[in-house]
Parts: sequence; C-alpha cells; structure tokens
Amino acid sequence: SSGLESARSVWIPGRNLLFLSIASSYSEIIGNDVDIITGFNLEEGTTFPDNTQEFIDDFTRAASRGILNAKVSVISPLVGMKKNEIVDLGVKLKVPFEFSNSCYDPKGFDQKNRPIHCGICESCLRRKRGFKGSSIKDPTIYDE
Repeated sequence: SSGLESARSVWIPGRNLLFLSIASSYSEIIGNDVDIITGFNLEEGTTFPDNTQEFIDDFTRAASRGILNAKVSVISPLVGMKKNEIVDLGVKLKVPFEFSNSCYDPKGFDQKNRPIHCGICESCLRRKRGFKGSSIKDPTIYDE
C-alpha cells in the first residue's frame, strides 16, 4: 500500500536503538536508575520493528547486561494503543494537542507558539487519521 511505502520512506535505521542507548549510557554516567518513556504505539509498531513491545523487551535485556551501575527501564504506555485511542486518552488527560508536534517537516510556529505541521508527511497523515477516529476535532494547524 502507499501508506506502507510512505512509512518506509521515512525509516531511519537504528533511530530508536540509538536514542535508548544514549539515555541508558547517560544513566550510567550519572549513576542513577532511569525510566525511559517512549511514545511507541500499535499503528507504528506494525510498520516499524523498533516500535514494538518485543523491541522494548529485547533492548531492556541488552541494557541490563551493558549498563552496570544503573537500572534501565523502558516504559511504553501507548505501545498497545491505536492513534485514535491515544487521542481519546489525551482528551481525558486534558492534553493541549494544539501545542504538540508530530510532523517530520514542521513549518515553524504561529503567533500563539503552536507548531505548524506540513500536513503531508507520513506522521501528519497518521495524526490526521488518529483525530478522525477520535472523539474530538483535530486542533492541529496544517500548512497545506
């Protein structure tokens, strides 16, 4: 499908592995246990193998062997949720969605300091689908 092709076109090899590794290494440097919180979700996990619970579990096992003086925990509370479910949870938690950014190619900020999304990248398309299937209107500012 074109959505899958578009998603794969933005694949950055090792991105989440790198981010989690840096955070884990930092925990060792500062000598503190750390909880690394991710925004991995079900929809992206079906496309990107490093957005899955399996990846989190594998990374956590590896970190337990590679980080000696701190305990690293990777917490992904949204990993089993679809985008629309995440939006509905955000509504319950009173998340100011208009100030959040999902875009790979943001176009700056408006006068109220809200990000302007391109509206056409894969992340924007996923965001639009998430709001469309949710209980609220999409407050995102799109450049398109």
